Amino acid sequence: MVSMRSDSSWKSCEETLGAIAGSRSLEHLAVPNRVKGAYLGGEVSQAQVITTWATGNPDGELRTWADDQAKAVTLVEGLPGLVAGLLRRRMRTAVGERELDETVYRLALRRLDALHDAPPDRGRGMRVDVVCADHLGRKSPRAFYREVAGGQAPATLAEFEPVVDRILELTVPPVYSEWLSTEHRGVVTDLLYEAFKNTHEHARSDLEGRELPISFRGIAVRHHSFPRDNLAQAAAESVPLSRFLERLEPPMAGNRQIQLLELSVFDCGIGYASHLRSLPLEELAPDDELAAVNECFEKNVSSKSLSGSGQGLALIDGLLGDNNGFLRLRTGRLSVCRSVSGAQELVDTATGGKPVPRTPVCGTVMTCVLPMRKL
Repeated sequence: MVSMRSDSSWKSCEETLGAIAGSRSLEHLAVPNRVKGAYLGGEVSQAQVITTWATGNPDGELRTWADDQAKAVTLVEGLPGLVAGLLRRRMRTAVGERELDETVYRLALRRLDALHDAPPDRGRGMRVDVVCADHLGRKSPRAFYREVAGGQAPATLAEFEPVVDRILELTVPPVYSEWLSTEHRGVVTDLLYEAFKNTHEHARSDLEGRELPISFRGIAVRHHSFPRDNLAQAAAESVPLSRFLERLEPPMAGNRQIQLLELSVFDCGIGYASHLRSLPLEELAPDDELAAVNECFEKNVSSKSLSGSGQGLALIDGLLGDNNGFLRLRTGRLSVCRSVSGAQELVDTATGGKPVPRTPVCGTVMTCVLPMRKL
């Protein structure tokens, strides 16, 4: 059995992925009740660990320390626990091995339906999740889709704007409301719109066009506050993230906290490189995979453009660069990042050097970080 740590840092997630890949007979994965530590992109990264394990272990069982109803509710309130519950795998308590799968599944499905059918609402703390579970028929949350002839289609940008306004009301403290001027509000709207629409168009099927047996898609928006004198813990040994955080200043005089807005988008698709090259990951050399992912951030490069002009990821990259943002991407065998648009190719998330191949993952997680300030 491999046990996931409640520490949700990228470093911890990579260690768990390595343990999963290195196990010859992995049957069980133990999932923590609650994520500890507010790491940037932590919850979506843990969710990706769980879907990677589930995809490679179709008969695997889950273990949890949620040994009563209240703890089971807490489990599914977090994004990793919600994803674990919606796998509908056999789930037992880590101690005593009492069966919990149907209980947790019902609780997870109830929460998913609430996220799916209602306007965005705040979870624990200043955070908002919107989740699709395509394999369960929950493909089109009301907040992000519209009715069209024959079904649903992604909302238009104009329809998306009030949804993002609501998300920002729930995640950005009022003192920074002026920072959310029309310009910055538009940046967040464009970024989430392009990234989520990308999951709709590229991440719901395999290379042959077949629906994926496990398919989660969605966004996670979080407000983070880190003490200026303790940024090393927030960076969790990521050299590029540490450099990014060290450049930032508290938004107000006398304030020792760095204020950040996390915008994460996740899916269970085949990954950027496989999609662009129309090849399974195992047929791509590591250097070709890296080249393909770098190409995805160039203008007019896409096997199927988001907006008809191939601007999607290039637009996201430009928005982050223009607003002193940070981008981290986990896809295929790559964990890469960038903090200055156009100034460099994607670099390794851990070292800041040339990316090295890592444990292959299910889908893609993109985490974008914007520093907030008081105007």
